[in-house]
Amino acid sequence: MATAVSEPRDALAEWRVFLPLPTKLTSAALGDAFDGAYDERKGDGMVGRRDVYLAVNPTIGLKRRGSKGRVELKVMTEGGIAEDGGIKGIEHWKKYKIGKGLAEEESLAHVHTLLESHGLIDSHVTSLLASEDGTKSVEVAKLRVDKAYDTEGVHVEDCLVEAEGKDYRSFAVEGKPDDVKRFLATHPVGQKLYAQATADVGAILHGYPGFVLLQSLVLDIQAF
Repeated sequence: MATAVSEPRDALAEWRVFLPLPTKLTSAALGDAFDGAYDERKGDGMVGRRDVYLAVNPTIGLKRRGSKGRVELKVMTEGGIAEDGGIKGIEHWKKYKIGKGLAEEESLAHVHTLLESHGLIDSHVTSLLASEDGTKSVEVAKLRVDKAYDTEGVHVEDCLVEAEGKDYRSFAVEGKPDDVKRFLATHPVGQKLYAQATADVGAILHGYPGFVLLQSLVLDIQAF
């Protein structure tokens, strides 16, 4: 019988940027095409889905992956927008998967317990978890492809993202902290990604939790 909550993987580092479309940065422009790579179209090897995120804060990622009760939680353990060895935006995360088939209340009870164990529960977070009006929920559509750079110890993701009627292209580098930092600083693909992220005034240099929180703030302003 599957456990209700998976044991977290060792904390991984992730560097992610969201670039509003149109953007000149594509797989081809990186000079190292992805297998099944695409430019604004679906191709072989693509993975597409819609996730619903609860906008909590940039250090807590909480999403529902399609079916009721299937919840994924990730908690930032270190990093963020502060520079890490000269590289901005590297975030360190622990991820938990809440078992399928649980009632919404049971799933959120597990989330509450996990956040409490990380010292991340306060009145604001408790209020959001108890909310039923959906005002802090953001639906995100994704179409992505990944490429493993085995010798570098990282995965690079190229993803088309739609959130609240706006389109973005998101690139991410994931792996052990030192490997992610080295890839962005020394590998030609990583250098181009980082250069674009720091040069584009519209770039959002955050993981999904920070990105979703910004989308939620836009919704709040529009509703005002």
